[in-house]
Amino acid sequence: MSRVTGRELQTCGFSIHVSKLTGGNPWLTFEALKRLKGVSAPLYLSSGAAWSLSNSVLDTLQTSDWRQALTLNGAIDLAKSLFSGTSLGGVSFMLTDVSWEVGMIGKDGEIIDAMIYLSFTEDAGERQSGGLRVFINDDDITSSISVTGCIYEMHAEGEADSLEIHFADTKRRWVGWKPSKEGDTVKITDGVVNSGVMFIESLKPSSREYTLRAFSVPKSATNKKSRSFENMSLPQLAATVARDNKLSVKNYGVSDIKYPYVQQRGKSDLAFLHERCKFAGASFLVYDKTLCLYDEKTMENRDCAKILTLGPTVETKFTDDAHTAYSSAKIRNSSFTGTGADGDVKTGKELVTTISEMASTQAVANRISQAILRDANKKSRRGEVCMNTQRELAAGSVVQIIANGWMGPAFIYRCRHDLKAKKTRFWIRKPLSY
Repeated sequence: MSRVTGRELQTCGFSIHVSKLTGGNPWLTFEALKRLKGVSAPLYLSSGAAWSLSNSVLDTLQTSDWRQALTLNGAIDLAKSLFSGTSLGGVSFMLTDVSWEVGMIGKDGEIIDAMIYLSFTEDAGERQSGGLRVFINDDDITSSISVTGCIYEMHAEGEADSLEIHFADTKRRWVGWKPSKEGDTVKITDGVVNSGVMFIESLKPSSREYTLRAFSVPKSATNKKSRSFENMSLPQLAATVARDNKLSVKNYGVSDIKYPYVQQRGKSDLAFLHERCKFAGASFLVYDKTLCLYDEKTMENRDCAKILTLGPTVETKFTDDAHTAYSSAKIRNSSFTGTGADGDVKTGKELVTTISEMASTQAVANRISQAILRDANKKSRRGEVCMNTQRELAAGSVVQIIANGWMGPAFIYRCRHDLKAKKTRFWIRKPLSY
């Protein structure tokens, strides 16, 4: 959340008592509400002491056509009936969790009475935009320039975020100014969009305007170097890379298996760390001077943060290369031959790779094989979507896509906000189960 908002989002929660004794259906209500996870809408509180279902919803739940209530539209109709009343503030909330506690069960196992608990999180995308602001070394310079273009691009996999700003120097403040070698910084905000601190690479004048380019990593992270590491885990390697480039580090679920000997041969810190992540089923992003190392399977299989229903007017491109994916993988080195498998791929194709690295055990060799297979297959089903500004989306998010050609969860591995054209383009892939 902090990547796109720069602050903590507000949360709330409450419960609904549903009982067959008063004409309700606890199980069907619970199932219908679960379908609303990820949906955002204003919250409404009933003016009465208790909520009741409308006759139309009761009819739906008590007839043989009850499955209608479990469709998305049916669930939304049910929610509208449940949450009728006074609006709770002017900001929408997203339903993030639905759980229940069964109070009474009939002799035939039928649920008679239950308490359903709902958790909500403020939908950052519903807040006011606030306008584009530009900060140089924490100094707000918005009033002294006229921004004509601003593209903020985020990556979730081994690449630095980038920022490109085109502006007119209306007060001639930047004539002759150049970024310092010590690392001048820039940050932009536009409502909930917050680039975090980024390092300026260049400021180039043209006949009418300036073009400023910046990245989420300092230039030192792109310098090629050679060195070796002994008996270090991937989180320790990431911490070393972060420290060398004056970044902090956070680890999200990456194991601390140690590698006996690893070499960085004529590669930049970013390229080296990206290569190491491929052997571990992991990846990283850099945001606001923090290197975030994460386990890909864990990140991809979170609950969806938002449901996006894409109509025919939305620009989409979906690609399914499942026929070229690998069913299995094998790595060879001087110690062990590791194997990995993807049970969902039926092509029978095997990926064979020879690596120079010594695997310490058979289990480690198998783990590396599985990670290499994941890296080869993870974009076999992918897509690209362009919509009007979706400020709350970021690389690393998981969303639910409902569109012609895609139905289900999607992991956003790249996201580009064009803040002047008010367009968001993002690239997705189908989450893998391993």
